[in-house]
Amino acid sequence: MILTADIGNTNITFGIFRGNKIIKKFDIPTKFYTAFSLKNKLKGFLFRESIICSVVPKKTNVLSRDLKDI
Repeated sequence: MILTADIGNTNITFGIFRGNKIIKKFDIPTKFYTAFSLKNKLKGFLFRESIICSVVPKKTNVLSRDLKDI
């Protein structure tokens, strides 16, 4: 599975893909994002890769670090 993240000024939109099919999609408000909030949303999912696109460089660094710890 692949986790995708689109970091915008208002929300971070996540999608989990199995092959070409999206199996889960959710948003977390960008200013309220924490590693804890992400871990709660990802319970039960294992993914091998992640893709991040962003217009908020500070959150990109934080999310990249958090994904390595999950």
